[in-house]
Amino acid sequence: MAPGQFQKTKRGIFGLDTWDPAPRPPQLQQLSNNGDKRKKLMAKYNYKANPDSPLGTEMDLIQGEFLYLVKDDPSSPLWCIAEKDDRSQKGYVPVQYVQVTQY
Repeated sequence: MAPGQFQKTKRGIFGLDTWDPAPRPPQLQQLSNNGDKRKKLMAKYNYKANPDSPLGTEMDLIQGEFLYLVKDDPSSPLWCIAEKDDRSQKGYVPVQYVQVTQY
């Protein structure tokens, strides 16, 4: 399933199909920041931020760039707040566009 897609779940009220967001990839299930060690992320795809996002400030991504996880937002499971490696920018990024890295 491609990033940002929805998956068909079950029959909802009035017999209509319901659609839920695709679940987070396994490596992003536990994005919470543990202690003082910041989790390093890498952008898997390019992403152009939406300036009118209801979430707040989104951040552009360039494939291969490194970021640090700032905050995992449990109320918005498809988004997290990240910061550029050089600390020049902070904002929301789609979790399916990043992966946790060891570097």
